[in-house]
Amino acid sequence: MAFGQSKGSADRECRDRASVELLNSIPSPDLPVIEKDYLPVLVSRTKEKWYPLIPLEARPPQEKKGCVLVQFVVHPDGKVTDMELVMQSGDIAMDRAAWAAITSAAPYAPFPKRLTTTVIKMRMAFLYNEKAQRKEQ
Repeated sequence: MAFGQSKGSADRECRDRASVELLNSIPSPDLPVIEKDYLPVLVSRTKEKWYPLIPLEARPPQEKKGCVLVQFVVHPDGKVTDMELVMQSGDIAMDRAAWAAITSAAPYAPFPKRLTTTVIKMRMAFLYNEKAQRKEQ
């Protein structure tokens, strides 16, 4: 959580984000391939690893709420580097589950051969008992 930021405003910031946000410039021919082919598989694999790791306090009946943002880089071979916990939930078990979801899902599938981008830098949101709010465009 950023210095001076209240937990409530951090939670709102997290809910306002998509589950995955691309952070680097992607060549326009690569963007549809990444968004439609690569990211859905990456997100699905990460969620598959995350669900069993969700801590008891975030499950019924407690259903503790929280949000974790993890930033990382995926390389063409699927290797993950430069992981950073950008926003903590306030619950170390939830933070660790989000982190472990990425580390256990990696390496991801290699980039499709037709991609020219050298890396994909992204931020992934892990919402515990929160719903992402879609921004109107």
